[in-house]
Amino acid sequence: MKLSILLILAVWVANTICVLAEDDPPKAPVHEVEDEYWGTKIKDPYRWMENIKQDPEAQQWLKAQADFTMRTLDSMPGYGKLKARITELVNSEPATISRPHLLANGNLFYLKTAAGQNTAKLCFRKSASADEVVLVNPDEFGKQDGKPHAINFYAHSMDGSHVAFGISAQGSENAFIHVVETATGKETGDVIPRCEGSVVSWLPDGRRFIYTQLQELKPGQPATEKYFYSKARLHEIGSDPEKDEVYLASGANPTIPFSPQQAAAILLVPGSDICFAIVSNFVQNEVAFYATPCEDLGPNAKWVQLCDFDDEVTAAGILGPDVYFLTHKNAPKFKIIARTFHDGKLGAVKEVIPESDKVIQQIISAKDGIYYTASDGVDCRLYKIGESEPSRAAEIALPYEGWPSFYGVEDYSIGDLQMPGVLFDLTSWTRAAAFCRYSPDQGVATDLNLQPLGPYDHPPDLVSEELKVKSYDGTLVPLSVLGLKKFKRDGSRPVWLQGYGAYGIVDEPAYSPSMLAGLEHGLWRAVAHVRGGGVYGDAWHRAGMKATKPNTWKDFIACGEYLIENGYSAKEKLVGLGGSAGGILIGRAVTERPDLFAVACPIVGALDTLRAELTANGPPNIPEFGTVKNKAEFEALREMSAYEHILPGTAYPALLFYHGYNDPRVDVWMSARAAARFQADTTSGKPVLLDIDYESGHGIGNTRAQQIRRLTDLLAFVLWQVGDPEFQPEKPKS
Repeated sequence: MKLSILLILAVWVANTICVLAEDDPPKAPVHEVEDEYWGTKIKDPYRWMENIKQDPEAQQWLKAQADFTMRTLDSMPGYGKLKARITELVNSEPATISRPHLLANGNLFYLKTAAGQNTAKLCFRKSASADEVVLVNPDEFGKQDGKPHAINFYAHSMDGSHVAFGISAQGSENAFIHVVETATGKETGDVIPRCEGSVVSWLPDGRRFIYTQLQELKPGQPATEKYFYSKARLHEIGSDPEKDEVYLASGANPTIPFSPQQAAAILLVPGSDICFAIVSNFVQNEVAFYATPCEDLGPNAKWVQLCDFDDEVTAAGILGPDVYFLTHKNAPKFKIIARTFHDGKLGAVKEVIPESDKVIQQIISAKDGIYYTASDGVDCRLYKIGESEPSRAAEIALPYEGWPSFYGVEDYSIGDLQMPGVLFDLTSWTRAAAFCRYSPDQGVATDLNLQPLGPYDHPPDLVSEELKVKSYDGTLVPLSVLGLKKFKRDGSRPVWLQGYGAYGIVDEPAYSPSMLAGLEHGLWRAVAHVRGGGVYGDAWHRAGMKATKPNTWKDFIACGEYLIENGYSAKEKLVGLGGSAGGILIGRAVTERPDLFAVACPIVGALDTLRAELTANGPPNIPEFGTVKNKAEFEALREMSAYEHILPGTAYPALLFYHGYNDPRVDVWMSARAAARFQADTTSGKPVLLDIDYESGHGIGNTRAQQIRRLTDLLAFVLWQVGDPEFQPEKPKS
């Protein structure tokens, strides 16, 4: 009986969709429910969509929305030409290189997507000048099930003999760890499940590694417990992963206590005789560090706590007998302190680099010292602390002006004490990223030429400028603007304004040739460094989280107003974009100032923070956004929820929502519910479209074809709404 009803419902929905698809995307049925939080009653017309992957009505509606969007975009005369241009620009680089690792023995590992290829492959060279060997090709995994696969992470052994890597399908990030032997390129046969976001660290023998693994959810267990009870386990090549010994888990070792809701990982540092355990509250930047001698590492190791969350430490390094910490305790722009750790005993705290007018962003260890970066706005510099005079940092000249970063190279790493110097990537607004190395022997930082410049990687007619915009409360907000030299500030051009504003993350300068596709059509590109980010340190971050979150979108609004008032943008041609946690920014900017924007594009956006806590990735984000279980934080979550601020009878701008169906970080229903409500409530007559990629997730691990499609869809929609004649679609047909 239940099956028959479902079949009838599916047929009815399909028939209804076919009728409505003639002229407009299908309107979503309303099934209103009411919740009460702290005495406040809230009505929700589209709650039923939260079950979007099981409800046939929701699935039919979502598919019809996606089909309508694709028909609309495909009908634009200029769509095919634009996609071809973006494809040309993306493939103009000989290769896209990411996450290179250079070992003391000369071994070089990196991920590479060659021109014309669709996925990043794990590559190896015995030395920088040796021939390249492809160790892992994700396309081979795709041949087994027909689904796109991606390498989510990799970690080589200290001697380079083996590499553990995580692979997942369709953007799910649900990684399985495999191991490949470097000398032969053959897999060892080891396969470990549930390793999403795993931290992998090898022991010196090159046969064993420690990894983090999520629990296996049992039938009926809530998705919100997905990241609870994670474990750090030891695996030996060739052994049964089910029998891997647990080295860290909640309640397993009294010397390193942490709750089931927290995560813990073990890090070994090449060349060091101590290892670290890190306990985190997921997205919270501050962590707790523990240490133990490597020879004592095991399930019953006696860990010594180096710092707790109250010490406000975000990263660590090693130099001689001292452990160095990056902390913002009583130093909103950060400082570097050190403590001696020897024979299981911890020395007194000593200040090494005091807080200054620059924000210390990152630190990492090397054989010859501690390296760190410090920034003033988006001007970032590289420094070195030597063992002989640790309180005197020397600035290292960069090959060209840009933003140096270690973390894009050495994820989850404290560094390598076997290797002198430091490897870093260098990015800017007008030049494609390069990987550079500072050699203390040579005394200079040089481009490794690992990724040679392509024909569009450093355009001579591209310029950028750094501005300061006064926000609603008088705070000066940095604003970066990029455009072609020939552009004039005559108020005639569209501006693509984007922002993020969460987790203390800095919108670092970045350029890729694909940006030219929009600039060639007359767009300016602008990045608002709003509060909630980290451009001015911890205080800037805290000024845009929980109760202070409104500063994030109000800063963004102020930047939009500035661009119009100062001739960068035409009054009716301001485009707003925000992705992931930046969905809060763009969603609330549009609902607070719908008159300001001509177009808005939420990308995999967090658009309903009031309900986000009930998703798998909700609990890990409570430190940043709050919980409805606390009255004050409930009020903050309600205020930052774009979904709760969509009002009937409002003339909203044109909206294109883009989401990957398999997104593990922001559930796809976030975009679906918001799109449905905007479609029902807007009176502007402008389109509200929902663009779904059923083979991707949050964007992590997207194939090159998926990246090209997403950019083409976004840019085509924007050009349509700002009046480009090549992008006026034909009337959609069913």
